[in-house]
Amino acid sequence: MANECKEILKKERKILHYLTQCPFITRLRCTIYNHKKYQGWLAYDFFLEPEWDSIIPSLSIDDIKSYVYQLLSGVEFCHKQGIVHRNISWDSLFLGTRRKQLLIGGWQHALFHADVHPLESEVKMPYFKSPERLLNETSRNCLLQFDFPVDMWSVGCVLGCLIFRKKYMFDGVDWRMIVLNIEAILGSKAMLDFAAKYDIEYNFIIPCGFERATGMDLKELITERNRKVATNEAIDLLKNLIVIDPAHRFTANEALYHDFFKSLKESSTYAQLQRRSSTVHKYKIGKQAGFGLFSRVYKILEINKTEKGKVYREFAAKHVLDGYTGFAEKEVKALEHLRGCPNIIQLHGVLEKVQFKYDYIFMEYFEGETLDVFHFPTLEELRFYFYQLLVALKACHSHGIMHRDVKPANVLINYRTKQLRLIDFGLAEFYTEGVRYDCTLGALRYKAPELYLGHEYYNYAVDMWAFGVIFASCIFKRNIFDQPKPVIYQIMRILGTSRLLDYIVKLGDAYKFYWQFSSTNYPIISWNSFVNDKNRDFATEDALDFIDKSLVYDYERRLKVEQAMEHPFFYPYSTSIKPNI
Repeated sequence: MANECKEILKKERKILHYLTQCPFITRLRCTIYNHKKYQGWLAYDFFLEPEWDSIIPSLSIDDIKSYVYQLLSGVEFCHKQGIVHRNISWDSLFLGTRRKQLLIGGWQHALFHADVHPLESEVKMPYFKSPERLLNETSRNCLLQFDFPVDMWSVGCVLGCLIFRKKYMFDGVDWRMIVLNIEAILGSKAMLDFAAKYDIEYNFIIPCGFERATGMDLKELITERNRKVATNEAIDLLKNLIVIDPAHRFTANEALYHDFFKSLKESSTYAQLQRRSSTVHKYKIGKQAGFGLFSRVYKILEINKTEKGKVYREFAAKHVLDGYTGFAEKEVKALEHLRGCPNIIQLHGVLEKVQFKYDYIFMEYFEGETLDVFHFPTLEELRFYFYQLLVALKACHSHGIMHRDVKPANVLINYRTKQLRLIDFGLAEFYTEGVRYDCTLGALRYKAPELYLGHEYYNYAVDMWAFGVIFASCIFKRNIFDQPKPVIYQIMRILGTSRLLDYIVKLGDAYKFYWQFSSTNYPIISWNSFVNDKNRDFATEDALDFIDKSLVYDYERRLKVEQAMEHPFFYPYSTSIKPNI
C-alpha cells in the first residue's frame, strides 16, 4: 500500500516536472507524504475550480477562442514532451485568479507515451472519451487508447460544449449510449469503417438502410442560444477534432494554426513567439537578474536539442507584475521599432496577454553592471560610454520614442567587452507634437523641470535632461541632486530663481507655480563651484560647457541628441564613429 501510494505520487510529480515551463499547466509546489497513514498530497499554486456549466452560457466568442487556444497550447506542450493527458474534461480544467488564464490539471492518469502498459487502468470520464477508448473492451488494438489523438478528441468535446452551449458534446446514461450518440451525430459509416480498420468488434445494432449514413451537419446544432459563438470557423475546427478515426484527427499543432484563431492573433499588439519549430526546447530559470517597481527580470538558460547535441543560449525573461501589463505593451511596441538599433536591449518575443495572466517579455541577456557615477577611472572611459548612451538615445528619438526613464539603473555596461545597453522601456512613449503626456512618471532625481511644473506637452528633451544629470554626476563624482529637499528646489539653487520664473511665463500653463517659487531668490551658481581636487581631472572646460548646455530650464534651448553627439567634449568619437541608425 505504501509503495503503491509513493509510486503514484512519484509518477505524477515526474510528469509535472517535465511540464514546469508551460504556463497552461497547474504548477506543482511540493509533495507532502504521511508515512504512518500511507497518504500523500501534491501542493499546487492557487487556482479556481469553476462551475463550467454556469460559465459556458455567458462566454463570448473571444473568451472561447482564448480558452481553447490555451488548452491546445498546453496539450501541444505535453505531446512534445511525450506525455498523454488522458483526462481532459471539465474536472481537469481550472482558471487563474482573474479567470482569464486556463490551467490544465488532473494529471493522475497522465502517462509517458513510451512507457504505456497495455493493462493500464482506464479513466472514468466517459463524456470526453474518444471512440477507441469507449470501445476498448472489444478492440484487439488496445494501445490506441493511450495515443496522443485521445487528447485531441477530448479537446474537441470541450470546444463543442463551448460553442453549442452544452455541458457535454456527446451525452448518455452509460458508455453504450454515448457511442450511439457519437454514431448518430458523426454517422454509422464512419463508425463501421473505423471498427473494421482497427479490428474492433462492433456489436451495436444499426437499423437496415442506415449502414452508410454519413451523419448530421453540425450546423443543425445551431440555435438562437448559441448562434453568435457557433461560427463557421469554430464548426470547421470542431469537425477536424471529433473525427472517429484517430489517424485523421488534427494534432494540437495543426489546430493552433486553424483560421478559428486568426482574429485572436491579429488583435494582439505583442510580438509573436515563433511556434513552428519542431525542436523541443527546455528552459532553466536562473537567479533574479534585476527588478523594478512593475517587473522582475530573470536569467533564462535555453537548452536546445539538435542532432549535434545540446545547444545553450542565455536570455532574459521580464515578468511584468499583475496590474502593470499596460507598461508591457508600451515596452514591446517600442522595442519592436528599435530592433537592430545599436546599444538598445534587443527583443526576442513575448507571451501574449490574451493567453496569460502575466506578461513575459523575452529579451537579449546582457551581462553587465548598472552605470555607477563613481566607477569611471579615466575621463576617456567616461567619454566612450556616454557617447554610446547618446547613440542609444539617438536611435530612440529618431524612431519617435521618448524613453522617459533614463537613469543609471537603466544603463547596463559590460566593461570587459566595452558594450552598453539602454534597457527598461516600460515608460517609453511615442512622441506626437501637441499631445499631452503624463508628468508624474520617472525617477525624481532625473526628472526635467517641465515635468515638475506639470507641463504635459513635453518632448524628447526630458531624456536629454536626465542624460545631463547623469553626466554631471559622473564628472563631479557625486549625485548633484541628492539633498532631502524637493528636486525642483535643488535645481533652482543651481540654475537660479529668475530663470525659472521666466521659463514658467514662457510655458504658459504653469502659472500656479509662479507665486510658489517667486518667494525664493536663488542666484545662478557656476558649475565651476562644483570642481574640487577629487574631480578636477574630469571637470574640463568642454565637460563643464556640455553640462551648462544640457541642464537648461528651457527645453527648446537644451542640447538635442544630435547636437550633444557633435559637442567638442565627445571628439574624436563624434567624427570617427558614425552611428548606423
